[in-house]
Amino acid sequence: MATPRIVEIYPPNPRSAVPLGVRINDTVYSTNLTGADLTTGKYVDGIDGQAAQALENMRVLMERAGGSIDNVGRVSAYVDSVEHREAFYKPWDLMYPDSSDRPAAHVVVAPLPPGRLIQLEMLALLGARRERIDIQGISARDPTVKIGGWVLTSRLHGSDARTGQLAEGFEAQAPLAYQNAKILVELAGGKESNITQILVFLQEASNADLAREQFEKAFPNPEERPHFYSEVAYMAPRMDLMVEMTARL
Repeated sequence: MATPRIVEIYPPNPRSAVPLGVRINDTVYSTNLTGADLTTGKYVDGIDGQAAQALENMRVLMERAGGSIDNVGRVSAYVDSVEHREAFYKPWDLMYPDSSDRPAAHVVVAPLPPGRLIQLEMLALLGARRERIDIQGISARDPTVKIGGWVLTSRLHGSDARTGQLAEGFEAQAPLAYQNAKILVELAGGKESNITQILVFLQEASNADLAREQFEKAFPNPEERPHFYSEVAYMAPRMDLMVEMTARL
């Protein structure tokens, strides 16, 4: 097996020793896209300004890595407060005006350093283009995409494809969310064993054990079971959990 080629990607005239991201062969990854101006190194004013700047910094990263924003597969946005969640989508919709051709995305409320109002995590594949995948009967603001050999979801809800409605209660939502992950990877041309990771966002920390129990029921073969992670995150009160799935075809 060839040794991976790893390159750190810096902005023009870097203001710090921290790269914008790294390129590993044809994969570009970053956890450090913030709302700091790349010329001054200072955060721009306000959440709207920082959200737009963070996405512009993503564009710079992709171009300096040898690609473009068309190669981006998934973006996770971390914001410092619930009130700032929607600010991400204003510049996002300008960057990706075609709803049929957007990366998978979601916004998470998380502690950030002082002055930093938003931070992006991004995964991209150079030379590849996205294909949106939807479950018939379930609407999604943010898509699941197939890009190269990856299948990347936004947040999956415990919605029933037969009715298009969110199920009532955790024990009903969890199996449906896991099932929807399986359906999406199959629609992408894969199978359950191609799922490599399941990340569960919980409304209540007390449901962590139940989330894992339902996960093990959904993926009964321990040898093919994906990696499982869970964390508490803000979501609409009617939702008890949401699931993010990663698969490799």
